[in-house]
Amino acid sequence: VGRGDGDAKKTANLRLPGDNRKISRTHAEIALEENGEIWVTALHKNPTIVSGQVIRNGERAKLGADGEILIYDFTLRLK
Repeated sequence: VGRGDGDAKKTANLRLPGDNRKISRTHAEIALEENGEIWVTALHKNPTIVSGQVIRNGERAKLGADGEILIYDFTLRLK
C-alpha cells in the first residue's frame, strides 16, 4: 500500500491517490498468513495505524475482523 506508481521495484499494488508526500511509495504491506491471520507491516518511518495501534518502520500488527488501517487521510477497512 502506498503512493508509488513508477519504477516496478517501488510500485504499490494498492496505490493511494493524491500527492501526499508523507505517504511513502510503499508505505505498508498487508499479508495473509497460512493460518488465516492478516498482518500489516509498516515500511516507512511515518506512522501507519492498525485498529488504533500505531506501528512504525518494521513493526507489525494483526488486523482483526472489522479492523482498519489508517494512512494519513486514507482508511482501509476489512469486512
